[in-house]
Amino acid sequence: MATTPLKVYRKEEFRSGIRIKPSTTEPAVATSQEGDIIFHASKGLGQFLAGVWVYGQTIVAAAAMAGIISISTANGVATISIAKATTTQDGLMAASDKVDLDTAKADIDGLKTRANTVESDVATAKADIVTAKADIASIKPDLAATKAAVDAATNAVSPGKIVKYDANGNFQVAAPQTIFDAVNEGYVNDRVAALEAMIDGTLKTPEAFVPAGSYPSLYNSGTIQKGDSFRIVSAGVMGGKSVNPEDLLIALVDNPSPSNDSDWQIVESNRTDATPNVKGFVALASKAEVEAKADANKAVVAADLEKFVLAKSFQIVGDGSATEFSFTHGFNRRNVAVVSKEAQSPFADVSLDAQSIDANTVKFVFDEVLPSGYAIDIELSSK
Repeated sequence: MATTPLKVYRKEEFRSGIRIKPSTTEPAVATSQEGDIIFHASKGLGQFLAGVWVYGQTIVAAAAMAGIISISTANGVATISIAKATTTQDGLMAASDKVDLDTAKADIDGLKTRANTVESDVATAKADIVTAKADIASIKPDLAATKAAVDAATNAVSPGKIVKYDANGNFQVAAPQTIFDAVNEGYVNDRVAALEAMIDGTLKTPEAFVPAGSYPSLYNSGTIQKGDSFRIVSAGVMGGKSVNPEDLLIALVDNPSPSNDSDWQIVESNRTDATPNVKGFVALASKAEVEAKADANKAVVAADLEKFVLAKSFQIVGDGSATEFSFTHGFNRRNVAVVSKEAQSPFADVSLDAQSIDANTVKFVFDEVLPSGYAIDIELSSK
């Protein structure tokens, strides 16, 4: 019967449990190839090795010794079990080759994962490009409009329009509306002119005026404006007040009333030193001058009084039991002078012991209990 040899080479494996049908004839050497396998009905398992067919225990022993092939026979049929190679055990493939194969498979799996990632990244990038393209398309009209506005800009001011510098580096601005707005030359010129007009009005040469009991109604035959002034040239009465030559009369408002004192200001030119009954100029006294009490023409303002002399007066009234009394003066100093006198005739001096408890409090100690209703006037002072 014709047979088809089974060829087994290194790095090849086939399913375990393959059944080889027995043959009674041996394939011709001329047509056999290295590694062919047959199962001879009388000789058993055979393999073509090195140009000859090898049978029986030689091949079986070699295969069994390698732990690769196991052979069992039943009912004239041989069953061959072929072990697969592992990374530590040879099979129909060397263990080192199995390691290489597993490593290659892992590398291929990794490359496949990376390829999937790259594919995803490429898809995302593609989507981003599409989005960016749409965004660019949407702003393109705005850019065109902006360019048109810039191209149309001039140095002339126009609401809602772009202004650019001219060849001399200048550009126009509108009249300012708030304190933060830029100003133009016209605005500055207007303000300067207004200031000059105000100065001219303030510094006008006073018109000579002879008082006649009431305020003037015209200034140089014209309407009186705020700041217009009149030089008094003779003594008289103005708004119920006496005026003298060289006094100055100034209008405080436009069109002042000839009968309204509040519309006018009189500046007297003959002021001298002030007296208790006459207004005038006054000099302020120094601390030394106040303490010397030698100058009757200088004054002390109220704010300075406390700096020079501190003084307070009060009364102690006996209750028939107490010998000590305390008083808070608020001078903020311990050096305090005390004058004590009876508050009733004969107003004699009263002996007491004055003790400064602190910078603002004095305690008065008497040798005896003050009778009920007995009053003593106390004066405290400090410099």
